[in-house]
Amino acid sequence: MDVAIGCAQTADGGVGPAPSDGPAVGVGSAAASSPCINNGEPQIKPLPFIHNIVATAQIHTSAPLHLDRLKQIFRFSSFNRRKFAAVTLRLVRPNCTILLFTSGKLVITGSKSSSEALLSAYRIRHLLRKACTGQCFEIIGFEIQNVVSHCELSIGEGEILDIEALYERYHIYSTYQSHIFPGLIFRYPNLKVVALMFFSGKVVLTGAKSLKDIDDGWDVIFTLLKPYVVKRQ
Repeated sequence: MDVAIGCAQTADGGVGPAPSDGPAVGVGSAAASSPCINNGEPQIKPLPFIHNIVATAQIHTSAPLHLDRLKQIFRFSSFNRRKFAAVTLRLVRPNCTILLFTSGKLVITGSKSSSEALLSAYRIRHLLRKACTGQCFEIIGFEIQNVVSHCELSIGEGEILDIEALYERYHIYSTYQSHIFPGLIFRYPNLKVVALMFFSGKVVLTGAKSLKDIDDGWDVIFTLLKPYVVKRQ
């Protein structure tokens, strides 16, 4: 289930405890979404929905972790030292995937909120305390590395988001090679997000470190996109 950016978290990506599931929550300014004109029809700015947060955490350990032993203990894990130097742990609640290194470093992917990512780190600490009795485990660091969200523009029948015209206008900020990738990669100055745009009207926002980065970036990008929703030629 997608979770919309909103009041469940602070604008800087705060990590206060929160339930892992619940209804989608809109951006605080959603009630006053700005209308735009699309071929004479009013269009409401869509809200970006988070579908992945990548975070890192550090668990302080009193001794190095033995990943081979942890793989034997945790049935929801996989580990092949010849291929990768971390054990992969797949949690169900919250639903995410975690890479655990010998040093105690965690890489958390698949969370829908920073609270879920932080909760996952504490879940791993709890499991380590149960599996490695006599050792001390404490979380000493947590940081959001990337917030990925997507938006769907209101595209009517016979309409497209004209990314070719966008590229002609903003080529200095864009990468577009249709024979390699069907989307336009858009890096607008002073924004902390990178946008991937498609003819269908789907826009993926990535590279953000907080929900505020997503919100601020989408405000600017949506304003630029509005004139490029046009009838298919």
